[in-house]
Amino acid sequence: MSRKISIIGGGNLGTAIAEGLINSGFSSPKDLFITKRNTKTLQALKDQGATVSDNNEEALQFGQVIILAVKPFQIAAVLNSLSHLFDENKQVVVSVVSAVTVDEIAKSIGKDIAIVRAMP
Repeated sequence: MSRKISIIGGGNLGTAIAEGLINSGFSSPKDLFITKRNTKTLQALKDQGATVSDNNEEALQFGQVIILAVKPFQIAAVLNSLSHLFDENKQVVVSVVSAVTVDEIAKSIGKDIAIVRAMP
């Protein structure tokens, strides 16, 4: 069974994670959804079959595993705009955002959801 993975933040780190998931065989491109304001830089992932968008809400609704890879100063605004869409029974959040604690993420989401902090 493959899990659908959404990566919110398709900058250098988010893109590297997506490419690593695909290249390692851990995830099929069709099971990846990655967001970025300027999606043109994600064309290579799109060409492989990943879903590429600037819509974080769609990404959140797609994924079972939500990887947060935005800049630290963006995290509160991103999570506050999405908090109503998190599904406690369906999703796990993995944050690779530096200097932002699990408690800060949990407070912004406002739901009892599994949150993991990972540093690459």
